[in-house]
Amino acid sequence: MSASANRADLAFYPWHVRVWEQLGASLLADRFPHALLFEGQSGTGRNAFATTLARILLCDLSEPNDAAVCASCKSCDLLTAGSNPDFLSVYPEEKGKSLGIDQIRRAIDFANKTSALGKGKVIVISPAESMTRGASNALLKCLEEPSSGTVLILVSKPGAFIPATIRSRCQRWVLPAPTHEQTAAWLRDELPELGSATLNEWMHLCPARPIDIKGLVVSDSGEHWLALHRALAAAGAQHSQDASSVANSIAMIGAKLSIDEYLDLFESRLQALIKGGALDEAGHGPGRSVGHVGHVGHVGREHESMDDWEYSRKRQAFHVLDELRALRLAHAGGSNPQADLLKFNLARQLMALGER
Repeated sequence: MSASANRADLAFYPWHVRVWEQLGASLLADRFPHALLFEGQSGTGRNAFATTLARILLCDLSEPNDAAVCASCKSCDLLTAGSNPDFLSVYPEEKGKSLGIDQIRRAIDFANKTSALGKGKVIVISPAESMTRGASNALLKCLEEPSSGTVLILVSKPGAFIPATIRSRCQRWVLPAPTHEQTAAWLRDELPELGSATLNEWMHLCPARPIDIKGLVVSDSGEHWLALHRALAAAGAQHSQDASSVANSIAMIGAKLSIDEYLDLFESRLQALIKGGALDEAGHGPGRSVGHVGHVGHVGREHESMDDWEYSRKRQAFHVLDELRALRLAHAGGSNPQADLLKFNLARQLMALGER
């Protein structure tokens, strides 16, 4: 059987099939590495890819290197039920928190045990960049002296900081994000009840993140995300003399979102600005409204070129993005910021990017 013959049954997302085909070839050739690092954007199915790969490696087939999953053997049944004794997933205990040394030590103990079902063991650590320094140092020993029959899979976002000592001991793979067309096609299949206008709005809000979009649409947070997105677009469509009042209104709309969700949304919008795209609902290009931008040529500023202003605005956007990420790291480290004040300050800073 070819490495891709059973890919429909394996449920890899269409944009990840090519990577699976290459990995499947290594598996068939009995050249599979003991440690892998998958780099992929959040919301594109990177963790699902790692888990599906674990199913393949642990599947109790008569021909272990056949690169297929029977979906009915004991190993597959137990993994589906979340109780396979040879599979361990290591995630932060709360979203946005760090992976500590105790969690990694438990993973190392797991790696050193004998396989319960006789097909080896698989450990998935995600996101790998959330490991503390102590956790990374503990994992390094496991990578330097790998346990026989254990495959370690690390998952991270592209460009995330992972110590070179760990990165160099893993086979690195880039999991591509879906194209615009792939995202739209997949969402239409998964959410047929979603209208075209709402689908386009979601794709503008979370570009190339179909898994995140689906999760938000079916969650209690989805409507709050769209409400906040629309409030920011409305603020960008008209000038307000009282930016603080508008920022307060935006923060109040975002009050129903967690800090992590709020930070995710604002980071997405800042990145869109930095890349040159507008943050308004219609997707207008540079020079149109961002925050409550739009009044090019205010009295006394006509002499300033648009290029100079755009450069200054993007530079400030990078500064806000750095501050946002520092807030995220502090929150992951256990900091408990005053949520209402944090949300107001971020809204005010985003709107200030458009003031002239």
